[in-house]
Amino acid sequence: MLPFLLSILLVLSFGPSAFAANLGQSLKSPEDGWNRFDDNNSKFIYTGAWETNNSGSAAWYGGGVKYITNSSDNDSVKFSFQGTKLRIIAQTHISRSDKVQAKIDNEIIGTYNISNASATDQA
Repeated sequence: MLPFLLSILLVLSFGPSAFAANLGQSLKSPEDGWNRFDDNNSKFIYTGAWETNNSGSAAWYGGGVKYITNSSDNDSVKFSFQGTKLRIIAQTHISRSDKVQAKIDNEIIGTYNISNASATDQA
C-alpha cells in the first residue's frame, strides 16, 4: 500500500465566510467564521498504527503531523463536532491516498483524494 500521511486539521464553520477556499488550495490559516483544530488536539481519537513527527516544519499546521506508513482498513481518526460545515486539511503529494473515506455518524458520506503530482501543504 502507498504511504499515508494525514496532517489532521479540523476546521468548523459556525457562520458565513467572506472568502471561500477552493478544493486543493493551500489554506494556512482559518478563514473568518471558522475554527481550526490541530492533529494533536486531545479530542481526536486515533485507531491504527499512527506515528507522529513534531519536527516544527512550517509545512504542517502547528509544526507536527500524524501519519501511517502501512495503512489498513482499521485506521481511523474519530472526533465529535457540531456545525454545518467541515474541512479536513492535509498535505497532498503523489504518494498519498486517492481514496480517503469520510464518515459522519458512522455513515460513509464520500471519499476524498490527497494524491497530487506535486506537494501542496495544508490543502
